[in-house]
Amino acid sequence: MKDYLTNIDEISVYNWRKCQEGDLTFTRKNKAGNKANDILAWEIVMDSYYARFGLGKDFERVLELRKEIALLQCDFVIEDDSFLLNRIRRLSVELEEILNKKSEGDLTTALIHITKWIGSSVRERETTVLELYTMLGEMKKESDQIKKQQKTK
Repeated sequence: MKDYLTNIDEISVYNWRKCQEGDLTFTRKNKAGNKANDILAWEIVMDSYYARFGLGKDFERVLELRKEIALLQCDFVIEDDSFLLNRIRRLSVELEEILNKKSEGDLTTALIHITKWIGSSVRERETTVLELYTMLGEMKKESDQIKKQQKTK
């Protein structure tokens, strides 16, 4: 995997965005590589992301919803209760709403906020994913401190 970017401290925000859009060739350091290694490298990158920052709240909610829907579907097959079917439909709509959120919009919005916060633009091709999420964390801490101070006034 020496020809691949395999950690969030080496993959740029630009490459991260391209991979999230489905082009895993952006895990390659050069043109050499193949689709199987692209997938493996992306899995390793994502593992490093999860190890460092954990699962996002939306992703955790997606897992919870999928589990709840699956259990309700089993109960519906056993009990044939239309109330369960209504609940399955409601949870399915909620799941679709979460899945239809544009992650690109979220990343773009985050970059805009960081740019305002630090007072200069974030260069996507030079900034690593680790740096980006560290900046987001620091920005959130600062925002929380400001909110806390405003409440005490």
